[in-house]
Amino acid sequence: GLLTTLVFYQNREITLVIDGVAVEKKVCTVVMNNGKYGGGGMLTAPDADLTDGLLDVLIISNLNKADLLWSLPRIYRGTHLTHPKVELHKAREIEIRTGAPLYLHADGELLGQVPARFRVLPAALNITV
Repeated sequence: GLLTTLVFYQNREITLVIDGVAVEKKVCTVVMNNGKYGGGGMLTAPDADLTDGLLDVLIISNLNKADLLWSLPRIYRGTHLTHPKVELHKAREIEIRTGAPLYLHADGELLGQVPARFRVLPAALNITV
């Protein structure tokens, strides 16, 4: 897990289109949440609201390996948002593009590669309890 990630870790140049606004960045990772928690109990989006019709888009920019290691515990506590290389956006639609292959994961499961587009469909799922 962590050791493999550190050995092969490298930041990637990507284009993110967040609600129609394009941003080019070198990033460590981009995490999209509807709820507060990500895989493994990480509190990646502490202010996320399941009912607001928006995804919380966490962009962690261009970290070196030491900074990545230092930041991991903060992500589990939800205190990473104050880091200068962390941005949080709220969006209805996100598109990710890059010139090199880049894999997409959802809770550790491989979904495919970029380019990809994600869109919120408010109230699209009825849940009966």
